Amino acid sequence: MKKEEVFEDLTEEELIEEYESKSSKRKKYLVFFMAAISILLMASYVYLSFPVYDSLAGRFESSRAQGNMLIYENITVILEEDVLSEMQRLWQYPEETPLCLQGEYERGVYHITSAYEPAIFSQGITHVNHENCVDSIILFHTHPIQRCSASRQDMQMLRRAQEEDPRIGMLIMCDEDRFSFYN
Repeated sequence: MKKEEVFEDLTEEELIEEYESKSSKRKKYLVFFMAAISILLMASYVYLSFPVYDSLAGRFESSRAQGNMLIYENITVILEEDVLSEMQRLWQYPEETPLCLQGEYERGVYHITSAYEPAIFSQGITHVNHENCVDSIILFHTHPIQRCSASRQDMQMLRRAQEEDPRIGMLIMCDEDRFSFYN
């Protein structure tokens, strides 16, 4: 059967209708495809843009406290109950707030027995400038909720402190029981 024979029985109106029907289906698929691509692009922008990206990154590099212990790959931090309570109290403040944690360090285990608040020169939601911690083995400060990643300034402060004592670590609290540790 030839192509001409198939279309012989159809009127001109039926041929136009058939063509428009196929064209309409193609347009629907094209619109659906473009809408799906647009949604995917918008979702990736939202989920990978600054605030969400920081939150996701912080989740991956932080961990929850297990009672009064923080366990990381090669480091364990044991906090006395009163120190942990003080940290949780400070986390309730809207500004970043520091503590100088004191105690002992031996073979990958920090045992924190006391803490004190250093003098604060300036502080805000995303920064704190304070006096140096003396005789401390962990520099601690709070971050906004779910923002557990250390900033460039945080890491610079840690490196300067480690020039004096390489055992010094830094602990960032970003939720009532979520912490990131850097050393």
